[in-house]
This record gives sequence, structure tokens and C-alpha cells, in this order.
Amino acid sequence: MSVPAVLLADNPLTLDECNQTSDTFGDAAAVTTFGKVDATVSAVEAVKDEVVSPTCVPTLRAFSVLVKHDLEPNEYVGLTGDNKALGEWQLEGAIALERKNGTIEWTTKVLLQACRNFHYRYFTFVEDKSGQRHIRLWESHLKPRILGGCVAHCPQMDVFGQQENGDVQLNRGWITNEVVYQFKFEREHMFQVHDIEKFDPENVLIKLLPLEEDHQTALDIQAAGVNIEVVKMNNGASRLQKQKSLGVAHKRNEVVIFHVTVPKTINPAYELQFHSADGKSMGSAVIDPSQLRGSEGEIELSITMATPKGESPVIARLKLPYLVVKPFSDVGILDFRTTYAHYWPRSWPILDVGHRGNGKSYIANPPVELENTVASFLKAYEVFADMVELDVHLTADGVPVIYHDFGLRTAPQGKKSHGRDPAR
Repeated sequence: MSVPAVLLADNPLTLDECNQTSDTFGDAAAVTTFGKVDATVSAVEAVKDEVVSPTCVPTLRAFSVLVKHDLEPNEYVGLTGDNKALGEWQLEGAIALERKNGTIEWTTKVLLQACRNFHYRYFTFVEDKSGQRHIRLWESHLKPRILGGCVAHCPQMDVFGQQENGDVQLNRGWITNEVVYQFKFEREHMFQVHDIEKFDPENVLIKLLPLEEDHQTALDIQAAGVNIEVVKMNNGASRLQKQKSLGVAHKRNEVVIFHVTVPKTINPAYELQFHSADGKSMGSAVIDPSQLRGSEGEIELSITMATPKGESPVIARLKLPYLVVKPFSDVGILDFRTTYAHYWPRSWPILDVGHRGNGKSYIANPPVELENTVASFLKAYEVFADMVELDVHLTADGVPVIYHDFGLRTAPQGKKSHGRDPAR
């Protein structure tokens, strides 16, 4: 942090008295939405009657952090902590920092006591048209950062998400002011193609576009606070990423999921745009919000292509699975204080888990007991396993079946299917 500016240096105050008046100083430290101190005069007046010593004075403490990942144009860096001036771990009371001269450094100054320690965290967020904030990422280490007491030169530069020991941990924000929609492309037979010359589902680019209420005009996603991400479910690369200009390529046997975060105050429609590899339009389909009933389901869409005559014939149909994640109802218990999502207490023992009972059967030197059987579960118990993992399927008539990944091999008439059939 840069050198703090000492505002007051009169009237002695003990350390205990300074700590007891922390809320008074916190209330006086008014900061604007984007980190500018606009109430220094009122802050000074608020503490004129307090008794202060040179070692315990309200000072402007500077916070600086480097954000090394790319931010969206409407994305800002926030600061919160365990003091009223820092928002007391609440999103709405947190302070927004300012970017320094177009660099990756973000800064702000907050009026705090010089004699005590403060805990704080950084986060990134966007703000929609109504002024509601939406968290994108926040520092989720078990222990927050500490700002030590300081009156003299106290330079410090933080790195977003990284602690002093180099440990990096960032989490997405709680779903409190948003709704998450997921649309999943997972198999070829989702498409029923009427004209393969016009629409080839085996090699297509798919883009998701939120719409205004007229179902025709594209929604300004930055102003609305909408965040569109997409992921391909590939081993080692299954991470949500920003959607590209023409969308994401979907090929045979690939699983593609669109992950859309929307403020709960709006309920837009969506347009699915389909393009060929060279960018040529292959048609589109519209998802009406009234089709998304309940938490999950499957909707049937008509893919149409506009013609020069103004017609829009159906060239294919699509059965699209969806998932709706609604915000927490009890948001009062959610704050930036801490999270135990990645915490394993040292007092907890290391647990031995039996895989499919006493171990997999179809490997070299397998256990005697067949996997996913009662005998295998009992054997795991005999060798002191703490728990067992098993695979459970449910039949159409509600009967649970313990088995690992049923499969079915098919072959053209007159041909033989080679290899073991796990469903046999």
C-alpha cells in the first residue's frame, strides 16, 4: 500500500479506547461507489470530539491489487472486510476500486484506524441497469487477508486471488441475485434434420444470444448484467469460457453446455444461431422463457432459415435439455466472511473408500469378489473401509440396480460385434 495520509494527530487515546471506537470511525469513512473518498470533511468532523493519539489515528489506508486475468468492459474489482467502512463482508456495502491508468492495478483509499488489524478480501463484479451488483469471482481462502496497524510508510501490493504463500483460490459468487440457465447439446439424435444439405448437425457452430421482449432484438448483455459461458466436456479441458463471436463448434460425440447467468429481475428469451465452419448461417431457433418450466426438462425447438422471399421454413427440429438454478432463499447467511467449500480440518481423519465395493473387477489382479456386489461391499467392511462407492441405476418402474455403466453393442446385419458387451 502507498503512504497513508494522517488526518488527525491530536488528543491522546489508548489502544483499547481506539478499538472500542472502531465503529465510529467506520461510520465516518464514507466512500463513493467507485472508490473515491467524497466525505473526508465529514469524516474529520465526526472524529473531532474523539480523543486520539499519534499511534491510534484515523488514516487513509491505501489498497492496491493486481488483477492478472482479463476483465469484461463492465467488470470491476471490489473490496470488503470486517469493518463498517469496508462493508462488513456484505456485497452491497463493499467498496469498488478504480483501475489505475488502464493498467492491471486497481486501487482505493479507505479511512481506517491505524492502531488495529483488519481482515479483507477482493472480488470482481458487474452492475446491471438497476444498480444491482453480481459477483463474478471472489477470493475464497479459508483465512482472509490481514491489514496490519500502520502509521508510517506501509507499501503493499496484493495479487488478486493469491496469498503470500502463492496459494491461489477463487470461487464464483453465491447465487443470490441471479438465475443460472444451462442448455446441453449432448447427442446427435437431438436433431431431426429435414434437409441435410442445408443443416448438418455433425459439424456446426452454435451461438446463444439473449433477446429483448420482442424476441427479435439482441439484448445488451453488458448493460443487463448477463454472463454467457460455454464448456466442452473434454477430459482435462472442461472449464467454462466466454462465448466466441460465432459460438462454439459442436461435432459428433461432443457434449457442449451453455451456462448463462441472468439477473433475477429479468427473464429474457434466447436465440440459438447455427453457422457452418466458414461462418455461413445455417438457421436459428428461439427459446421462449415460458418453455422453461420447473428446474429441469427438455424443450422441442424448430430450427428455421430465412429465405429471400421472407419465408422461414423449418429445416430441422431440436430436443434440448435444460437446467434452471434459482437463487438462495436465505441470502442473509451468505457473505464474504469465509467458505468451507475447500476446507478439510486437520482433526478429520483420512478416509478409506472402497471403489465399487472392494475394488474394480476388470483390471489386472482384481479382487476375488465381483465389483458392485453385496459380497464386495462386505469384504470392504471386513478390511476396515470407512465407506464404499457404488453405481446405482433406476429402472423405468423404479427398481434400483447396482451396476457400472450398462452398455449395448450393435452391428449391421451379417456382421459380428467384437469385444465384451457389459450389458450381456
